[in-house]
Amino acid sequence: MDRWQRFTLTVLVILLIATLILVRLMMDLNELRRQTNTQRVIEQVARQVRMFRSARGFLPRGLDEIVLDVPEGFSDLQGDVVDAWGHPLLYYLHGDGRQVEFVIASPGRDGAFDQPPAGYARQRRFSSNRGYPDRDTFLVGGRVMQGAVEESGR
Repeated sequence: MDRWQRFTLTVLVILLIATLILVRLMMDLNELRRQTNTQRVIEQVARQVRMFRSARGFLPRGLDEIVLDVPEGFSDLQGDVVDAWGHPLLYYLHGDGRQVEFVIASPGRDGAFDQPPAGYARQRRFSSNRGYPDRDTFLVGGRVMQGAVEESGR
């Protein structure tokens, strides 16, 4: 193998590695975009739930009691609101008789919730886990977050 053949082979290997890295980055950016779009839909649904409460004086028992206006691609054939991966959003009411709040959650890319909805209702410490698309995205206490903070040995 002469010098030019080695050079050509080296350049091809470098281009292959760069292409693989670029493909991986594009896949990660796509998942981040899905997380961001899911967060926006959750915020939009939460605004509509708060408008319902403001108009009627109580929270809806389910999202099916509201005519939801969501972007195209965020509802399934039955009209249920879904996240960017096509999983239905969870709507959960919690609280005592005096004060009732709501949780809206997406299970993320894997379609499995990390904890039951009551766990999100009680949790008040969160971290942003953007870039981890299997983590749940949820709204509680008026804030949308991704994933719960793990308790360290408590």
